[in-house]
Parts: sequence; structure tokens; C-alpha cells
Amino acid sequence: MTEADNLEAKLSELFKSYVLPEGGAPRRVDTRMRIKRHLAEALERQRVIHDKAFEENVPAARWTDTSDTFTFDFGYAPAHPAPELWLIHALSLLRDDGLAETLRSKFDAILGRRPARLIVAHEDVADPSNPHVRSSQDTLRSRQILLVPLAWFDDIARWVQGELPK
Repeated sequence: MTEADNLEAKLSELFKSYVLPEGGAPRRVDTRMRIKRHLAEALERQRVIHDKAFEENVPAARWTDTSDTFTFDFGYAPAHPAPELWLIHALSLLRDDGLAETLRSKFDAILGRRPARLIVAHEDVADPSNPHVRSSQDTLRSRQILLVPLAWFDDIARWVQGELPK
């Protein structure tokens, strides 16, 4: 065995021991924070993040209850004559069943106070028949919440950029 072969074998063993979970399959990377990061990057590419009309970490307490600690990832009011509130929040359809219910509940409370829309940014789902995915989709779609997969983040960011006041 050459030194290069030995090094490759050691690296492979270290990778299996420290990177791969038990069973040897790569870890899934469909977490809410990863999804939010990709969304923020798309918004950054369209120069939306730093626009004065666009806000990060929007407190739900503005429209719900002053003790409400929930924050939406992003929000803005379009430049239309009768602006409605637009909120954007990331979640994993595969992992965040509880968050889907929370988003629906918070959105219902906001709708009781003002016209609003909610965009939920999520991972690209390979198996839409997964019960977690279906449950989250059903919960969110029941309130006409717009579901946007990662593959569309740049399109959504361009659309948001066009909606902001000039």
C-alpha cells in the first residue's frame, strides 16, 4: 500500500466516523436555517435586504399580542396604493410540522387586524407524498399561504424587488 493509498483510507475512515451519521448516509441539509440562508442570499443578490422598505426579523407582536415573541424572517409593504403587509418565513416541510401550525396561527391573528400575505420558503422536496410534507402543506395552504421552493428563491427575490417602493 502506498502512502497516498494509506492517506486516502485514513481520510475515508475519518469522514465516516465524524461526518456521516450512523448508517453511513450523508446528513440531510434541509434545515430551516439553511433554507433561510439561501433565501437571504437570493434577496441579497437582488439588493432587497438593505432596502429601507424591507425589514428583517419582523415581530408578530405588532399585530398579535404584545407578549408574542414570534418573529417573521422578513416583511415589507408593496408600493401599491393600498399596501398590504407581506411576510416571508422559511421552514422545512420535512421537519417543521409545528412551525407550520404556528405560522398559520400567527397569520390568522394578523389577518384579523390588516390585509396581509405570507410567503413560506421551503426546501425542494423530492417526495411530496411524505406525510410530514403533506401535513405542513395542508396546514399552510388552508389559509392561501404561498409556498415557494428553494429553486424559485431568485424569482421570488426579483418579484419582491419589483414590489418595493421606488
